[in-house]
Amino acid sequence: MSKKLHFVTFNVPYPPDYGGIIDVFYKLKELKKQGIEVILHQFVYERPAHEELTNYCSKIYSYDRKIGIASFFSWIPFIVVTRKKKELLQNLLEEDAAIFFEGIHTTAYIDHPLLRNRIKMVRAHNIEHKYYFNLARFAPSWSKKLYFFSEAIKLYFYEKKLRHAQYVFPITREDSMYFEKKNLRAAYLPAFHPFENMQTKLGKGEYILHHADFSVDANVKVLLMLIHKVFSKLDYPIKIAGKKPAPFIKTLIDKYKNIELIENPNEEQMTSLLLHSHIIIIPALQVSGLKLKLLASLYLGRFCIVNSTMLTNTELHDYCVVKNTPDEMLEGIHICFKQSFTEKEFDERERYLLKKFNNSLSIEGVVSKIISS
Repeated sequence: MSKKLHFVTFNVPYPPDYGGIIDVFYKLKELKKQGIEVILHQFVYERPAHEELTNYCSKIYSYDRKIGIASFFSWIPFIVVTRKKKELLQNLLEEDAAIFFEGIHTTAYIDHPLLRNRIKMVRAHNIEHKYYFNLARFAPSWSKKLYFFSEAIKLYFYEKKLRHAQYVFPITREDSMYFEKKNLRAAYLPAFHPFENMQTKLGKGEYILHHADFSVDANVKVLLMLIHKVFSKLDYPIKIAGKKPAPFIKTLIDKYKNIELIENPNEEQMTSLLLHSHIIIIPALQVSGLKLKLLASLYLGRFCIVNSTMLTNTELHDYCVVKNTPDEMLEGIHICFKQSFTEKEFDERERYLLKKFNNSLSIEGVVSKIISS
């Protein structure tokens, strides 16, 4: 039997070209497969609305974010208050159906009296106040540090509004335990992704690959560390792929003959880069949910070198090469380049990934809540 669901997302979920949006889009696809009629509510900024979403949603409502100077001085977190639109509330009231809020960002009306009798579910991509505190730590300017720290404080106090949700779906087991300690009804919901099976090639690849979104300050810090302390000491071919690299990054990379920059690769290019690499190196500076680029690297690439921070709360330690310092990373690269990726390694990794990160199995818990609403 088909059931309706209001699905409120923080951004346009197509194309699925970065972590959080990948999780959103492939969740939408699974809901469609399960016979759920999705009424999509999306906030449009930086990314235009896309007609592809009509294949998965019966109705689509689009809203502009309410960004203005007053939003910075609200006691409500900026990521929430800028998505507080009266039209959203009005449209949620038009059809009596359960509501799925993608991230705390979209929950401005979660405690509204007119929605008191609705089933309300929240996807928790992070423990947001901790995430924003870490953004403040790595921000390059005092103005950004002030904004992120202020947002972290607001999010800490705002989090109590999640008690108005019947269910919270964290993206890691550890986050689920955190919300349970807050007396919230939490259920671990793994990350959704585009992979139905592993595509990793056996044998040896051609180069080292690092990929990230370089509009994120923490990712830029990781890249600079890798270039100065790891890549500059190697003769192997190296490819760096990512969104929005600043001009100074291009200038720096131009100094090294063995390093190539691929700017803003599309999905097809990124898949090819992962498939033909021998080593993917993606350390992280801060803990934040499960990074989808790690899953992509394991589903498509051969050897994956990461640090302990990247693996926190992921349950993927056995399928990565864990190195925490530049010297350890150099050692790991030299060792991995002497090795071929074997059929045994392929089978063991695929068996685990398909068991732990299966979109069809993961969505069943959400669907059961919708059907019972």
